[in-house]
Amino acid sequence: MPEINSDSYFYHLLEAQAARENNEDSPSKYASYGKPIDTITDTLKTYFCSNYTSDIPEKDLNTIRNISYSYQLLEFYIHAKKELYLSFPLNCMINKQLLIISFEIEQALLCLMFPDMYNKSANERDKIIKEKKLLKRSLIEKIDNNRKYRNKIHLSVTENNPDMDYQIFSDDSKVNESITILNSLLDIKIPKEKSISLDPI
Repeated sequence: MPEINSDSYFYHLLEAQAARENNEDSPSKYASYGKPIDTITDTLKTYFCSNYTSDIPEKDLNTIRNISYSYQLLEFYIHAKKELYLSFPLNCMINKQLLIISFEIEQALLCLMFPDMYNKSANERDKIIKEKKLLKRSLIEKIDNNRKYRNKIHLSVTENNPDMDYQIFSDDSKVNESITILNSLLDIKIPKEKSISLDPI
């Protein structure tokens, strides 16, 4: 039987599960969930809220917390694709989740970068960014294309959109494009030595 890499993400989760089944104290000590929530949160607060001389607004703090938890879920799905033997439909459904979550984090980062983006739709944010030229043109185009691709997500089929979800989201390169956009937005504010960029799938 092939050996399992003892340094892998899911090996540590299985160790924690075994410890729990054996009623060990603090089974979570075996688990590894990627970058700690506190590290992600503190990094975002430091570099995305540096303009505030007093307390950071509550809406920004809550946005950062939401990003941090979603970021860890992204890492979980990325490791699942890299380390687990998945069926074709499962692989595509994880692609779908990766696209949804990475897109939502991208939109939340835009709100942190440009406070007037709150309470706007993704389409409205795109228009504002284009009109005011708030980002590099190449990045703006990628964000716009990613929004259009993400909008294909649906469960019920229609006459105009008859494809099954798993057929639409079988392309890993589309997921990597979304992760690259997310990393690009993070890198605008966060210096290289403090980077929290995600690895591609």
